[in-house]
Amino acid sequence: MKATPWYKKKKVYLPIAFLLGVIGFVPSLVSLFGASIDDELNANYYQDPHQDITRKKNKP
Repeated sequence: MKATPWYKKKKVYLPIAFLLGVIGFVPSLVSLFGASIDDELNANYYQDPHQDITRKKNKP
């Protein structure tokens, strides 16, 4: 019986495929909310109904 090569084993590909899927899915999900790289979560979101979920970062 031949040993199967490492690249034909499903135990190798499934975690890699899952990780690449998460890396691809999260940025697309964030872009649906309209957030950019310069935004951060707003701590006052739950205190006022008119607050946005994200706000621009304060630059020093």
